[in-house]
Amino acid sequence: AGCDVLCEKPFVYDPHRAADELLDEARQLIDMAATAGKALGLCSQYAVTAERCRELLGRPAGQPVTEFRGCLASPARGRAADPAIVWFDLGPHLLAAAQALAPDADLDPASVEVEAADFSVVAHFALVRPDAPPLRCRVHVHRTHAEPSHIRQLELDGVPFDIQGGKDSDGLYGARIVSGNRTVEDLDPLRLTIRRMLVGQPSIQGAAIHRNMELLLAFARRLPPAGTNA
Repeated sequence: AGCDVLCEKPFVYDPHRAADELLDEARQLIDMAATAGKALGLCSQYAVTAERCRELLGRPAGQPVTEFRGCLASPARGRAADPAIVWFDLGPHLLAAAQALAPDADLDPASVEVEAADFSVVAHFALVRPDAPPLRCRVHVHRTHAEPSHIRQLELDGVPFDIQGGKDSDGLYGARIVSGNRTVEDLDPLRLTIRRMLVGQPSIQGAAIHRNMELLLAFARRLPPAGTNA
C-alpha cells in the first residue's frame, strides 16, 4: 500500500510453521520495505527503555554494559499454561533490550540455557561483540496470578531499574524509572518508539528485526510442550 509500517511483536509468527520458513518470510518483508524505500520497524519499546537506562548509568562514552538482566510479567487472566505463548508474547521485548545494549552482536550458541514451565521462561545467553566483551544476559518472562500484576525490570551491570507506569501532571501516560533512591519521570517508551517511527528512524529495523526473530526462535526450539514442566 506504499505505507511505512510499525509492526507489533513478534514480527512474524505461526506455531504451525517451521522456523526457517518464518525467518524467510521476515527477510522477504524486510527486503520489500527496503526496495520500496519505506520504514519498517518492530514495535518493541523496551529497546528504547534499555537505551534510557544505559544513559542513567552515567557511563563514560565507549564503556559497554557487560551484564544484562530483564524481567517482564503480565497477568495470566485465565490463559492456558503454555511457555511458548508467554515467550512469543513477551520475549521479543527483552531480546530487543539486549540488542539495544549490544547492536550487531552475535549469539554464542554454547551459552544458551533455557528453563521453562507452564507460565514462565528463563533464558541465559551471551551476545558476542567484535570490539567489546560479551554481553551476558538473563531474561525472565512470565504470567502473574497476584499483585503486582505487571512487572517491568531491567538490570544493567548490577544496577536495577524498575519501570513503572502512570499519568503525569497533564494527564498523559508516562514512565517512572526507579533505581535505588532515584526516581526519574520520563516519557512513555511506546510514545518515543512511535515518534522515532514518524521521523523514519525505527528503534528496531532491518537486520535487527531479523536478528530479533532469530533469537526468539533459537530459544523457542528449547521450550517444552504446553502443560509440561522442564
